[in-house]
Amino acid sequence: MRKIIFYFPYKGIGGVSLLFQRLSDLLAKDRDVFLVDFRDGFMGKSVPDGVNFIDFELVSKYPENAILVIQSVAPWNILDLHKFPSDTRVLFWTLHPLNLYPFIFSLETSNYLKALIANLLLPISFFRKRKMAKIVRYLVSRNSLIFMDGENYNTTAKFFSDTKIQKRLLPIFSTPGRIMDRAPGNVLRCCWIGRVVDFKVHILLHLIERLNAAVSKIGPIEMIVVGDGEALEYLKKGLKKIHAVQVKFLQNVPPVELDSFVNGNIDVLFAMGTSALEGASRAIPTFLLDYSFKPIKGIYRFRYLFDADDYSLAEEINASHYEDVSSLEDNLLNLRSNFNAIGMKGYEYWQLHFSPQAILKEFPKYEASATATISEMKELGFLKADILSRLIKSGVRKFKRNIPSVHGFGET
Repeated sequence: MRKIIFYFPYKGIGGVSLLFQRLSDLLAKDRDVFLVDFRDGFMGKSVPDGVNFIDFELVSKYPENAILVIQSVAPWNILDLHKFPSDTRVLFWTLHPLNLYPFIFSLETSNYLKALIANLLLPISFFRKRKMAKIVRYLVSRNSLIFMDGENYNTTAKFFSDTKIQKRLLPIFSTPGRIMDRAPGNVLRCCWIGRVVDFKVHILLHLIERLNAAVSKIGPIEMIVVGDGEALEYLKKGLKKIHAVQVKFLQNVPPVELDSFVNGNIDVLFAMGTSALEGASRAIPTFLLDYSFKPIKGIYRFRYLFDADDYSLAEEINASHYEDVSSLEDNLLNLRSNFNAIGMKGYEYWQLHFSPQAILKEFPKYEASATATISEMKELGFLKADILSRLIKSGVRKFKRNIPSVHGFGET
């Protein structure tokens, strides 16, 4: 029986953990599947029946004759690759546009000073970017680099513009939900599900401001924000001027309670990533939001999930995402009149591209064609960072020596 290892040691809960946990459950019927996590991580606490668990902190050697599936990352940040058999094949799945970020200091930040410093220090990233480009070329040559959507592919292609990268897209998926035939009442119940962090908070604040302005035309609107994160206080501060929309906050909804929560509390979902699929899979009209590290300046154009290109589950906002006159009000009025039709259109889109059946059809060909191995990456020097990254990493470790890790990856 074929062996497959899903590797994501992480003590929090997020889209990658949920994706790997769900996919392991799907594949366990005809494969020997392993999940690698902390014992108290999300996957570690919710291992599906028939799936093997490997404790990241206790393992001494990983199974032989397996393929390792991992979120794309600089190989030197996989802290225990030396515990894998050298002939282990590896498939890198790019699940965030910045997974293969080639610069030492991040330009993608909402902090102006940090962005300024990062720009000034760009030249010292030369060696890191050159090494990352070699890694990407190698992975492409071994059919071992795939992307969840066009946004992830396009961003990576821009980082490595001198490298020809194949557009190999494997969308993520979500499990089916319970569908209820219903229509919104007098109060339109809107919802955001997702973390409230730096690159999501600006579009979320803009959304609530736009809903606040739409009340006079749409009627009463309620907004539920489901999620937590470091930008939550920033959001609440920005909402002090919101008076027409009633905003409620909920820290999280356990996956097992999603059906009852979504069907009992939501008419319209606004989300990105996996969260958007939770609405579409239940035939809830779902608007796909895009991300920005900066406040939204202009009239953002809201679009349904089924209007996205290349399986996109969020794009970085640029000039093409704005409009001259707000179309949100007309969209919401039309939604009231065609609620079930719009919901079913989203469901059919989900079923075609993001359902368990869809990924079961596509995943095997990417799994079978991946030929990158740990031994080759080691021989090519890809398991060690460039000299500057190593020096910086050493400095970071000195500062963080007494801080417990919440994931199984390195810092640079």
